[in-house]
Amino acid sequence: RLLGEAASVPGVNRPANVGRTMQQLDPENKSGMYEVATLNLFATAIESADTKDWEADLARMEKLMKNPLLTTDQKQQACCIAIGLLRRHGGIARMDDLKAMIARLRSLNPDSILGKAAIDAERLWVKEFTLAQGWTPELIPVDTNPVEVKGAIPISAAGTYEVTFTYTRGTHAARIIAVELYDGQKKVAEDRHVGTTGHKHSNNTYKLNVSSNVKKPRLLISFDMKTERDSHGKITVTKK
Repeated sequence: RLLGEAASVPGVNRPANVGRTMQQLDPENKSGMYEVATLNLFATAIESADTKDWEADLARMEKLMKNPLLTTDQKQQACCIAIGLLRRHGGIARMDDLKAMIARLRSLNPDSILGKAAIDAERLWVKEFTLAQGWTPELIPVDTNPVEVKGAIPISAAGTYEVTFTYTRGTHAARIIAVELYDGQKKVAEDRHVGTTGHKHSNNTYKLNVSSNVKKPRLLISFDMKTERDSHGKITVTKK
């Protein structure tokens, strides 16, 4: 354990042959310190850039961050790898997870270089899908999982509401497959059909028939734009 702690002290040269010595002292790695002392997170970061199973890599980083034997610096490095995975693969559907992971990076050591970098990471990378902003290429999900619209949703009283998608610019038309309305955790209305909006529009308005007052409106939108994603547009909600 002492060898492991010594090998992890920032700014101190590693003892010679520390890994071999630790294996000799603890051949079955019962203490867990050999794995910690020989952990190469730089190599892991490079590997994660081309991962085929990013969710599995994310789970591995989560396990490392919960390992009490890791130093704070190592936990921050694992956290950075997790942030990279979420940023590259998670899309808007995992934006809340990305935001939480960046906050975690900062909380581990706010005064470290990585802790201070977390402020800029949140400013540059955490984006929210809002009615006012509409959709942009970076906000369109990479799969067909629904994305929740953040901010104020102008739905409250019972009635029929129309959600209209209007393309404004970009190479590709937007393809929408569903709009869902929740009151808190309860689904109260939905309209599922394929609609497109580009230089030409087709079925780009979705009707939500709301039977009672909605106290906590949540609007979820499902796109189907896995590849052709260069599209910008606005979303309007009107009561008929």
